[in-house]
Amino acid sequence: AVPVSTNLQNAYMYLNSVLWNGLFLLQQGKLNEALAPQNLSTVFTPSILAIMAIMSSVGMVTGFFLKHLDSVLKSIASAIEVVATTALSWACFGTPLDAQTLAAASLVGFGIALYARTPDRLPRNAA
Repeated sequence: AVPVSTNLQNAYMYLNSVLWNGLFLLQQGKLNEALAPQNLSTVFTPSILAIMAIMSSVGMVTGFFLKHLDSVLKSIASAIEVVATTALSWACFGTPLDAQTLAAASLVGFGIALYARTPDRLPRNAA
């Protein structure tokens, strides 16, 4: 296998996403509607551009994780991402936090805390 840079992998991933979404819109007959000036002006608002930048950076960080971390660290990073995304979307965008969201983020956070604990060690002569 030829080593490929993370940036090139991310570029292919995003290009693939754009192409498939475009084909889906074309198949649904909604491509012209999606590219209409009034819809594009809605996309280019500061809050939508901020969301796009955040999600793009998350994609690049995910690519870095997939390339450089082992499976345990990838799982921990994904779990931290769930909690951080929940908190930041509430703080930055005012996303309402319902009981299910709080329960899910709490369970993930609890799992991270359990995994981060140093295990209790039994004495060598005890079994």
